[in-house]
This record gives sequence, structure tokens and C-alpha cells, in this order.
Amino acid sequence: NNNLAIALGYQGTRTEGTAGAALLAEAVAAFRDTLTVRTREEHPVEWAMTQNNLGTALRTLGERETGTDRLEQAVVSAPALWRSWKNRPIWQRRKVPTPKEEWQSNS
Repeated sequence: NNNLAIALGYQGTRTEGTAGAALLAEAVAAFRDTLTVRTREEHPVEWAMTQNNLGTALRTLGERETGTDRLEQAVVSAPALWRSWKNRPIWQRRKVPTPKEEWQSNS
């Protein structure tokens, strides 16, 4: 779902008018769906990336709309992302598992 959401978001930014807005709205829904699987507790790095992508999609969609609802949602999503990282030591924030570590954690 995350890859689908990213593709929809890219397509939505490149498409003008209501068709582009509809694609961005689909991306927002797909990112939210992804966050039900990529939880902060079980997949903190993936959760943070998805939360960031959701905020970007909401901001882009909000810039196209006359109201502020989507922009407000984007603003709300940002603090959740930063709260999840601010209490971690810097070396944990940047740690990306090696393929071997990833394989071992999935075994």
C-alpha cells in the first residue's frame, strides 16, 4: 500500500485540476491504510517515513483546496513524527539495518 500511495501522490502532483486532487486524496487514504500496518511500535522507521509521506500528501492536497482542513491535518501529523524521534539517541535515528540484520529479524 505504501508504494501505491507514493505512486498516487506523484501522479497527483503531476496532474492538474480535480483529477490530480482525486489522486492525492487516494494517496492520503492509502498512506493512512499503510499506517495501520506500519505501527510506530513495530516498525518505527517505516512508520516515520509513511507519516512524513502522509504529511506531504496532505500539504500538497491542501495547497490545491480553498479550505484549510488538509493543511491542518498535515500540521498535526508533523509533531507525531518528531515526537517519535526526539527521545532516541542520534545513532538510533540514523541506523538502517544491514540486509543480514533485516533477514535475521524476519526469521
